Amino acid sequence: MRCARTPVRDFLLCAKDLFVGAKHTRSQASCGQDAERAMFETLSKEIRKCRRHAEECKRKSKIALTPSAIQEYLEIERRWLDLARSYELEMLLNLQTPETASLNGSLFLNSRFH
Repeated sequence: MRCARTPVRDFLLCAKDLFVGAKHTRSQASCGQDAERAMFETLSKEIRKCRRHAEECKRKSKIALTPSAIQEYLEIERRWLDLARSYELEMLLNLQTPETASLNGSLFLNSRFH
């Protein structure tokens, strides 16, 4: 018996493929700068994939026939964009050196308490 295709099922299947692919690529990378470059390339690809999926959901929401399908596609679009933002955040955090991380932390603390 075959499962019916729904927007949520499509999202889950694509997200699973995205995560499995990302882990596989990272595990193949060598040490040092090569590994870091591979990680950033992988994250960049994942961000682009997420944004493409979000655009597809937005497009499908415009041609959906029922209000519930429209809402479902828009919700899935939001989830793809959230996932893309989480990858972007991961990239930004990995770009920080220990010096900039401590500086950013001290600036944050100083701005909150002064």
